[in-house]
Amino acid sequence: MHHGSSITAPSPSFMKSLLREVDIASCPKLIALNGFMLEQNLRLEALEKLTIEDCENLDQLPTSAFGNFVSLKHLVIKGIPKLVIVDNQSISLPAKLESLEMGNCGKLDVPLLESASQLSTLAELYIENCANITCIPSSENAFASLSMLKIHGCDRLIEISSRQQTPTVNLGNNMVSLKISDLEIDQYCLLLIDPLRCLKFVSYLHVDKCSGMKALPEQWLLQNSSTLESLYIEDASSLRSLPGRMEMLTALGSIHIHKYHGSGDVTDLPAFVKDKCINSCLWGHL
Repeated sequence: MHHGSSITAPSPSFMKSLLREVDIASCPKLIALNGFMLEQNLRLEALEKLTIEDCENLDQLPTSAFGNFVSLKHLVIKGIPKLVIVDNQSISLPAKLESLEMGNCGKLDVPLLESASQLSTLAELYIENCANITCIPSSENAFASLSMLKIHGCDRLIEISSRQQTPTVNLGNNMVSLKISDLEIDQYCLLLIDPLRCLKFVSYLHVDKCSGMKALPEQWLLQNSSTLESLYIEDASSLRSLPGRMEMLTALGSIHIHKYHGSGDVTDLPAFVKDKCINSCLWGHL
């Protein structure tokens, strides 16, 4: 942890290439990295995790150097709201990156997400409070290995998705073939936009709220019927009915729906669901 206004690298002769983790956090006075190790010619070949977070006055990162961290698997960039892109600055993420946590990272959020989508190794992606993101990349080869996705607090993305009508999903050859199994979102309407509307391998779905939605998108649930094992909704106060054709969700073993005021109760859920809860009514492992 560093608390100064800038970080200047020591002479390369004192740098150790065996460093595995760097954590720059809670540095409100930090305004620049000033040739810190991120810009050194020395390749930190052992570095596996880099965290830069809660540095509210830091406005630039040497993102073009990220690709030099050949062993980097975990990258966290959060709580840096003043970040800007300078002179068409490129972002080159490490080819072996497995997880990325990005949140409140100023103007860097969109290009960072675009770069991440091209990684063939990325398995986990966490997106929180990214004000400029309006879509999730859905090109043919985007997020080839992504298995876990979490999206929270991206207001513009929510605004756009809330205007979408429940789509009729085409499950043909043109569908984006994401293999996300663990999905956590703050608003159910995000399931109406590409590429999330086309998912069909989700096993765990966690939703914070269903704002403005009277019913869950039945088609989406059905296209994940063979894999969906757990459905959890924290706030279902806007829903007027439970999902239809629940008996088709043959893999479902757990369903928790809270703050629900619509028609139907836990007795309407399929008997094969062993762990089920609606509001305070819990039937577990019957």
